[in-house]
Amino acid sequence: MLPERIGLVDVAFVLLGHLLAIWAARAVAFDPFPGRLQVVRSQFPFVVMVLYTTLGP
Repeated sequence: MLPERIGLVDVAFVLLGHLLAIWAARAVAFDPFPGRLQVVRSQFPFVVMVLYTTLGP
């Protein structure tokens, strides 16, 4: 039972790290861009990366 829980904790930390990285990238993106639409467009590569990772072979 213990190895499965350690695996779940590992996955939880990886997901938490990714969520924090996305939050930080979004927070930083508001500094150089004046408009909200430009901020959303600047995050497009992250969306593509996540989709590629999720749906890729």
